[in-house]
Amino acid sequence: MESVSEQIDISKNDFMSATGNIRENLNNETERFQEDLKDLKDRVIDLSGKGINVARQTISTNLETVKGKASQLKHCALEKAGKSIQFTGNYIREKPYQSVGIAAGIGFLLGKIMSRK
Repeated sequence: MESVSEQIDISKNDFMSATGNIRENLNNETERFQEDLKDLKDRVIDLSGKGINVARQTISTNLETVKGKASQLKHCALEKAGKSIQFTGNYIREKPYQSVGIAAGIGFLLGKIMSRK
């Protein structure tokens, strides 16, 4: 039979060996965890950069589309306004008395509406 002190020494050695293994495994896992975190951080940065670029491209494309449509609407509005002015000018030249009567009627109605306040 082994003595109590030998048993204690064996138990101490087993405990120290197990502690060393646990410490080594813990260090390995910590290093692996830190590498995984770094990899995840790099991927998030890459995804964010790609996501930002995609968002910028989408916004830029949409902005160009809106600018194009606004320009088309501006030209259409200017064209219609020009035609309206031309039509009004021709109407006034062709029927000056009716034009004066219409203008007077509109002025009278606007005067009544404004005087209510």
